[in-house]
Formats: sequence, C-alpha cells, structure tokens
Amino acid sequence: MAPEFDRDAALRAMQLVNVSACGKKGASGCAQVQLQWEPTGNVSAAWACETTLSSEVRACIEKKYKALAVSAFRDRPVFTRANACVGGATR
Repeated sequence: MAPEFDRDAALRAMQLVNVSACGKKGASGCAQVQLQWEPTGNVSAAWACETTLSSEVRACIEKKYKALAVSAFRDRPVFTRANACVGGATR
C-alpha cells in the first residue's frame, strides 16, 4: 500500500520552483498558486489566483507548478498552496 501524502516533500518541491522567467517583459507581482496533487504524485492542476498579473504570466506560473511530482500516495487528491512572485516582487 502506498504511503500517505508527504507534505514535507511537496513543500520542498514547491520551494524549488523558479518562476523568474515568467516575469520577463516587465511583469511584476505575486500570485497564490493552488495545486491539486493526484495519488500518482503528479500535480494535475495549478491555479494562480489573487493576482493582478496578466493571464500570460499566470499561465507560465501554472505550467511551472504543474511539472512538480512527489512519491505516489494513497487515498484521494490533496490540495496545497504556494506563493509565486515575479519581477522582484515579494510577499
């Protein structure tokens, strides 16, 4: 049987995401990113919310987070949140 969702591993993975390339063309700001982790360990969905960033920048941020994965786990999908800032902005 697969283990429970490893929140520490997910947190480490989220902290390693580099969204600086998403802030090119002068974009600056932060977004809260909501992630849906599937029992396979992959992120099936990411939503950049609560932001004034353009849809292009939000899509770039979401793509970076959708590339994350942790070890497979049991039960149902798990949701987490992360903060992502571009263009020198901080939160």
